[in-house]
Amino acid sequence: MPRHPIVSEPVRLGIPHQGHHRVRAASIIRIDDTHANPKTAWEALGSPAYLSQKNLELLMQASELVELAKDFSADGSQTWIDLVLPPQSLALILLEWA
Repeated sequence: MPRHPIVSEPVRLGIPHQGHHRVRAASIIRIDDTHANPKTAWEALGSPAYLSQKNLELLMQASELVELAKDFSADGSQTWIDLVLPPQSLALILLEWA
């Protein structure tokens, strides 16, 4: 909405079960202020105009996508995944089916 603050948003995903198949495991990959964000790491280094090899390696590491296990719950017909999305973020949810 115009002129409204941009804030974190809670999200609840409902994934219908596929026949006899159920979600066995879930994981998440994020891009936000604290995940896969080399700009934040660069600013923490003092925003250098030129990077040393060590600083370049730190920024490469800070930009990596990291897959983490994600908790979920299920009922008789759906699997539920709850998360909070920070402003200007992205989350990829990966599901493993049984």
